[in-house]
Amino acid sequence: MDEKIELLAPAGSPEAYKAAVAAGADAVYLGAKAFNARINANNFDNQTLSAVIKDAHVRGVKVYLTLNTLISDRELEEARKLASFAYNEGIDGIIVQDLGLINILRETAPGLPIHASTQMTIHNTDGVRAAQALGISRVVLARELSLAEIKEIVKKTGIEAEIFVHGALCICRSGQCLLSSFIGGRSGNRGRCAQPCRLPYRIEGLPTSGNYLLSPKDLMTLELLPDIIDTGVRALKIEGRMKSAEYVAATVMIYRKYVDLALSDRESYKVEPEDIRLLEQVFSRGGFTTGYLDGKDKKLISIEHPKHWGVRAGTVVRLKGEVKKSFYTDRENTLVGVKLDEEVNIGDGIEIWDGGILSTVVSVMLRDGKHVKSALPGSTVLLGNFRHDARPGSPVYKTSDRKLMEFLSGFASKNVPMVPVKGEFRLFKGEKPLLVVTDYSQNTVSIEGNEPCQEALKKPLTGDRICEQLKKTGDTPYYFDDVRVLTDNKSFIPVSVVNEMRRKALTELSKKRESMTERRFIPENTYFPGNAMYLSYERKISLMFYKTPPELPPGSITADRVYIRPEHTDAIERFQNEGIEVYAAIPAVLTDRQMDMYMKRIHLMKKRPDGILVGNLGALHRVREEFPDIPVVLDYTMNIFNLPAIALISRYRPSGIMPSLELNFEALRDMESCDIPMEAYVYGSIPVMTLEYCPASNNGDCGQKCGVCGNKQGYLTDHTGRRFMYITDPELGRTTVYNSSIMMMDDLTGFENTGVKILRIGIMDERPDEITNICNYYRELWVNRKTKASRDLLFLKNKSLTHGHYYRGVE
Repeated sequence: MDEKIELLAPAGSPEAYKAAVAAGADAVYLGAKAFNARINANNFDNQTLSAVIKDAHVRGVKVYLTLNTLISDRELEEARKLASFAYNEGIDGIIVQDLGLINILRETAPGLPIHASTQMTIHNTDGVRAAQALGISRVVLARELSLAEIKEIVKKTGIEAEIFVHGALCICRSGQCLLSSFIGGRSGNRGRCAQPCRLPYRIEGLPTSGNYLLSPKDLMTLELLPDIIDTGVRALKIEGRMKSAEYVAATVMIYRKYVDLALSDRESYKVEPEDIRLLEQVFSRGGFTTGYLDGKDKKLISIEHPKHWGVRAGTVVRLKGEVKKSFYTDRENTLVGVKLDEEVNIGDGIEIWDGGILSTVVSVMLRDGKHVKSALPGSTVLLGNFRHDARPGSPVYKTSDRKLMEFLSGFASKNVPMVPVKGEFRLFKGEKPLLVVTDYSQNTVSIEGNEPCQEALKKPLTGDRICEQLKKTGDTPYYFDDVRVLTDNKSFIPVSVVNEMRRKALTELSKKRESMTERRFIPENTYFPGNAMYLSYERKISLMFYKTPPELPPGSITADRVYIRPEHTDAIERFQNEGIEVYAAIPAVLTDRQMDMYMKRIHLMKKRPDGILVGNLGALHRVREEFPDIPVVLDYTMNIFNLPAIALISRYRPSGIMPSLELNFEALRDMESCDIPMEAYVYGSIPVMTLEYCPASNNGDCGQKCGVCGNKQGYLTDHTGRRFMYITDPELGRTTVYNSSIMMMDDLTGFENTGVKILRIGIMDERPDEITNICNYYRELWVNRKTKASRDLLFLKNKSLTHGHYYRGVE
């Protein structure tokens, strides 16, 4: 197996693909016109996808297709056709989120490497082992892992691991974010995230140092590259399929330089400040972050401004005798005095932060009353045109550097010979000239001339001249790094014949290289841990406790089952004594250490639980190994979206499934044929984000002592006044954000003919009497099949309620 470190670049457009290849990418990842997590990128239709695959293979570059969204049953055939087309065209791998695609790909595209997207939320050793058991060859590990955790996972599993090293970060765990979905119906799991995390929020009753509490800076890892390589990861991924070709050129060019340096000369490894500045100029949000790789970065959030900052270019100053002049007659324009910290040129993009944002592309620059095209750091100039004047002292940022962008834009049209080949040319009197060209993948092409060589009448064609002509490879991707000429030193053919033979040889070599695609046949895992499978098709009511359950009067709860964390031992004992099924609930996100802790807690329960609720592949795999005779239920955080996903995960013999909360009634009816009873959420606060970061930590005095912090629970309020509860778990160091509206289904007829047997009620801060009323309400409507409950839930009268996605679905 090739152990080369792969530099993997984004290609959101054909231009970005060309820039990535020219800048030195080993591989690119791209999306088709559907089923990819960047659906608003330009992406590729079948024709351009085919052309890119062929061109990339000629150049020795791999191409991975992103099919990394959740896919409904009605869309699966279209997704299968797309995968089949890409497979037949020679795609090198497919990146998936949806479990249902795995078996489809194994049948449709045998031997094709399947990569688990970061959207699959694989973040621990058990998750990787589960992925390997399902036939996945590469895992894109969660961005929240540290270098030590990555190294341990790779060491324990031997997985081909890929991690992000540069680009935009999601504040929420990938694959676990429902914020955009529940706010406006645009699902991040379907490639249509509206990025509400980049909007302003405030914490009620708590001052913070800025308004953009959920907007992280971009990741930049140049300083950590040697340590990253030491973890054993195989692929270093740059984010940015929504970015320009110039961005791709810049990031790939810089990372190519430092990956090569880290591999060849680690002792002298040093990052040049001007390279970081170039990356900041192309795209940054107030500098960069190393994310979680080197421990949680306290400067993770771009709290002042969520968009591109560029580099600090100067400060607004008030000039004596300052001139303001309208340079256009159709609108008012103002010149602003700026003391420069950076070179500024006509055509550069400038922003002034003056309470709001003043922006312009510099079209006028005056220094000492004279028009200039450029000004150096230290200069004081008048820049324009702006809509109005700015306050002295306001910071000035250069958001676009015209000269830099012109340089980078050349990469998209630039041909860089990157494929070394060897050539041997024979020139002997009476023989037809012969050119043999071989690449380093053992592809060989032989081209013979049409006519035999003649004895030179004046001057023979020399070996040096033949070498010179062969090396004129023009706009091809090849260069000759080794040429051998065999000649009798007295023969002659026209130079045009040598040129034509070279052209034919390289054309034929390209045809051979176009079809080069790696295929790996991974033996199917026939053993999956776990044997207990308790299937009940009775209608039931379940309760999910998000906090420690309150003291409840005996007999007041009419639920059939409770989901509760195993550490709540007293409450567990009370429920068990009342004959209510108790399922130990395991958090969906757990590090290896935390997973061990929860397994121990379940082992130590006085009475074994009736079942275990799991919300992640890793937890499922581990629980079935540790407790093979205890039934398991799969939670909605596993993003089960279609019947093939259920068929695949059935190898673990689950006793129940709550499918994705983004499915509507129609989609649930499509899954009605499922033999495993399903569960549906009908009441409660919906978790919409899982964070490794506490929003309250940006009030300026966070002491990292979550257990005693008075701000570990609160409300984030957005610009419309919506209130999102957040709760930080001091033990796990993890924050959950809940939807601003409470789920409340008062019409249950939509669940008929869907395979749903259990209705779940989520309990947050409800009083004991309210919990009793909610349970009775749904028991009457669902279990007892009454058309109307005997009493309404009046305590919800003034609260914001939602039906979720049951009626509207998601985009």
